[in-house]
Amino acid sequence: MSTEIIATLIQEVVAVQEELELSCKPLQTRLEKARSLLKDALTEAGTLEAIDETSGYRALLKETHSDQWIAEKLVPLLGRPELIDKCIVTVVDAAAVKQLIDDGTLTRSALEREGALIRTLRARALYLEPLRGGRP
Repeated sequence: MSTEIIATLIQEVVAVQEELELSCKPLQTRLEKARSLLKDALTEAGTLEAIDETSGYRALLKETHSDQWIAEKLVPLLGRPELIDKCIVTVVDAAAVKQLIDDGTLTRSALEREGALIRTLRARALYLEPLRGGRP
């Protein structure tokens, strides 16, 4: 793709982004505040649902939960070693390893060389930054 097309696309993205910020940001802020206040009001009222006859809308709080398994309590219930091996895994404490790198006990290059650290692409983010002095 030519540099001229890329430059045109950058200009379009910047122009639309600026227009969105001017027109939509105040509405987005107002919406977020109203939603937060509504959520707080429903929670304070002790209800998960409220109906507004005038607008014809229903507000509904949906709760989601996640399961958390306690390994120490699960092991005795599993009993057999093959079930324990299947369900319980060792996990690296990333924060502890990072602290060892920061302290100089480990180095990133040594970890990469030995295969203990593998970097994989997770996502690509696009950032547009104004050049010296901003837009012309």
